[in-house]
Amino acid sequence: MNKWQLYDELIEGVPSNLKASEVLVCRNRTMVTCEIGSGMAMTMDSGAYPSQIQGSPVGKSLKDLAALIKSWNFVDASVGLAAMNAYYNSLQQVNELKARISQLYPDQRNQTEDAFLYYQPMVEGKKVATIGHFAYLDRRFAPICDLSILERVQEKGDYPDSACEFILPEQDFVFITATTLINKTLPRLLEICKGEGKKPQVILCGPSTVMSPTLFQYGVDDLAGFMVLEPEVCRQFISFDNASIFASGKMIRALKPEGMI
Repeated sequence: MNKWQLYDELIEGVPSNLKASEVLVCRNRTMVTCEIGSGMAMTMDSGAYPSQIQGSPVGKSLKDLAALIKSWNFVDASVGLAAMNAYYNSLQQVNELKARISQLYPDQRNQTEDAFLYYQPMVEGKKVATIGHFAYLDRRFAPICDLSILERVQEKGDYPDSACEFILPEQDFVFITATTLINKTLPRLLEICKGEGKKPQVILCGPSTVMSPTLFQYGVDDLAGFMVLEPEVCRQFISFDNASIFASGKMIRALKPEGMI
């Protein structure tokens, strides 16, 4: 498979007529805004590869910014992913996808489409792997399933990300952080999950998740992302980390259509 095919299809889906009205790159998160919405992504360390951004990105074509997802400068690629999300995770596109939009649980803290709450009853007694050390795993998953956490920067008990070739084929559920689009590991992770034998349920999750049905064709079963509805609240969070990111919008989920292989 052409390793860039998934990226090229995601980029091609972004309309050419949209322009970026704001690009905000901060230490932990990046936000891009256009006429129809705002999108965000985790900001990853740039590495040694030079940036491809020349001059201000504000006013540039959203599609051109989305193409930065292919850059080996990971700050550029973070901008690219946020630009994609400004389109794919806009209310207009979320409605077209017929994605499920969260409501608050009675406790007023958790949202109904939180992937780790939604799947909690299903993973009980199962083999579960996560690519990324998500919040609340120790509380929500670890006590009830056989949990393997794979991380590039490991905490105590985590496997190195290089263990994916050995661990993922054995799982019932695999939760993958969408930041794997930035560091270019997602195509290989999806290939491993689609390998011979048992195929795990694959959930691409986190606020960086691109809500594009294209991902279903590559082996993703569930997209669990985030839609920014209050750009100012999101901006405050990204700039000053003084609010919950989830106060700026809604968690959203979309399942692979039945019958799609």
